Amino acid sequence: MFDVAKQLDERELLIAEHLRTAMSAMGGVASGRALGLSRWFVMGELASVFRSLVRSGPRAIRSQPAEFREALVSAGELLEPAGENEHGTVTQALDECLAHLARCTGSGGTDG
Repeated sequence: MFDVAKQLDERELLIAEHLRTAMSAMGGVASGRALGLSRWFVMGELASVFRSLVRSGPRAIRSQPAEFREALVSAGELLEPAGENEHGTVTQALDECLAHLARCTGSGGTDG
C-alpha cells in the first residue's frame, strides 16, 4: 500500500503545527499510533489526526494537559467541520476538547 503525499497549504501547515505541538505535550505516543498519525499527516488527513488525539487524551504522566488541549483547540478551530463518519465530527471533537480545557485550566492544571 502506498500513501500519496498531499501538499499542504498555509492553513493546513498551521493546523499540522498545532497538532504536532499537541503531540509533544501529550507525554508520549505509542509507536503504532505514531505510525498511523504520521501516515495521516503525510496524506493531509489532519481532521483524522485531530479526532484521534482528542480521543486519546494526554497521558497520565509526563504530559502537559493544558498545553495539549490548547494546541488541539487551536487546530480544531482552523479545521473545516467534516461530515459525520465513524469517528464523529470535528465539531464534536472540538466541543469535547473545549470542555476538557475548561476543566483543565479551572482545576489548577490537572486534566479531568
